[in-house]
Amino acid sequence: MEARPVEHLWYVAYGSNLVADRFAAYLNGSSATSIYGPHRPAPTTVPPLDTRCLWLDHALYFAGHSQRWTGAVAFVDPAPAPRGQGSCGRGYLIQLDHFTHVAAEENGATGCSWTPDWAIIIMRVGDCAALPVHSHGEPWRGKYNVALRLPDIDGTPALTLTTARDLGVGQPSTAYLQLIENGVRDSRLFADEEIAAYLDGALRRSR
Repeated sequence: MEARPVEHLWYVAYGSNLVADRFAAYLNGSSATSIYGPHRPAPTTVPPLDTRCLWLDHALYFAGHSQRWTGAVAFVDPAPAPRGQGSCGRGYLIQLDHFTHVAAEENGATGCSWTPDWAIIIMRVGDCAALPVHSHGEPWRGKYNVALRLPDIDGTPALTLTTARDLGVGQPSTAYLQLIENGVRDSRLFADEEIAAYLDGALRRSR
């Protein structure tokens, strides 16, 4: 397969990064007093080229524990979901180095030494690539430690971040769940009366 250059990819969010302002904290940086906590800015603080709301064929659930959010946080199952049990997503068309920066920030890590250029082209939809996320001096131990290949969007590769670890399911805090609810509402993929049922499904999978 002949290599071809890739300059951007679609990062597809499904948790708190459904909210554009929250995702912007990863690219632009934020202070310790921010409601999103402290984050380093990306190597270049340019906004996404495009953004759109879409559907992921992977089920949403909550697991692990976040000190910032005082509860479990969102993941999607790497395996395809049964029909109708997928997840609300928001895609951001970003630079390649922004993706690895986001992966590091999602894990509160010092870095993610993965180069997605050629790798994302040869990954098949549904494949996962292990991310060398360096957390507390140990590689591979980040919560969001795999990149899941999603179908291309307008011919451009798409990825999301999730986990291959058994972090233990759990319940999110009210504040974290409210943030996701706001993002789902902004997506307009659901009528207002459908949002509670969508989130309840994720909560049930997390018990």
